[in-house]
Amino acid sequence: MQHSESSVVADLQLLYSTSVEPDQIDQLGHMNVRFYGVHALAGARELVTSLGLPGAGGTFRIAFTDLYTRHYLEQLEGSPLEVWGGVLDVWETDVRMYFELRNPAREEIAATFVFTVQHQDADSHAPRPITDAITSAATQAVVAWPEHGRPRSIDLDVTPRALSTKEIASIHLSGRAARVIAEKDCDSNGVFRVESFQDLVWGSEGISEDNDWLRTLENGEQMGWATMESRCTLFELPKVGAKVQSFSAPVKISRKAQQERFWVYDIGREVLLCSASFVDVAFNINTRRAIEIPDFERERLGKEIRLDLA
Repeated sequence: MQHSESSVVADLQLLYSTSVEPDQIDQLGHMNVRFYGVHALAGARELVTSLGLPGAGGTFRIAFTDLYTRHYLEQLEGSPLEVWGGVLDVWETDVRMYFELRNPAREEIAATFVFTVQHQDADSHAPRPITDAITSAATQAVVAWPEHGRPRSIDLDVTPRALSTKEIASIHLSGRAARVIAEKDCDSNGVFRVESFQDLVWGSEGISEDNDWLRTLENGEQMGWATMESRCTLFELPKVGAKVQSFSAPVKISRKAQQERFWVYDIGREVLLCSASFVDVAFNINTRRAIEIPDFERERLGKEIRLDLA
């Protein structure tokens, strides 16, 4: 793919405004990481529309194919939020975009995002060249990529490792219980909503929001895992009725954080839907701070770690 160059660097645009609602708060007491992505995608859709994508006549569609997030500061109930963004790269069939989720009241950045959308044939979903008019509009919206918005632990220039269902079976990765994609999780066309891309990775039959996934520390305080960075590469979104299953393994462990990789499949068709990577920090609920990974968690991770899949 070829880059479209621009001699002019545009400013980030205000694309979307919202606030943290009570139902967005998780067991860590702050806005769940899922909603960072939901808000960023709302802003991304505004930018995509302003560029003229996916084109007229219903012949084309756009698909979000790569979704990277870097979290900075937790957001609590009632916090005002704004999504600002612009274009990073314009390629033959794809546009890569940059976004910031800001809290204007505290003048802080909550998270940054790098999303890629692909211009596709509406029927076959095959990549299709972007028109000259859209290329021109996207080039004029190119912004500088700030250092604070660049990945820290996940290399976006590396193609995520794809594993077949046979490879997954042969290396005996831990799998979540298979589940059937329900109609409520899909759009009007019966396709899984991209806004729920993290649920595609984490979802499982029998898992609910009420499950207790916190851990009690020796001093009686509680900890959980807080996501600091994530990247989800979407090869295909499942349709209603599809049976999907997610497999994972920790691949790196540091003093305070772990990196975990996921592979999600339509197991009926044996098709890889998504490859994902999450960097999570051990987080003390009481002090609201990152902590060293407790010995009991480090021991558990040590039994499961797969350095060969890093």
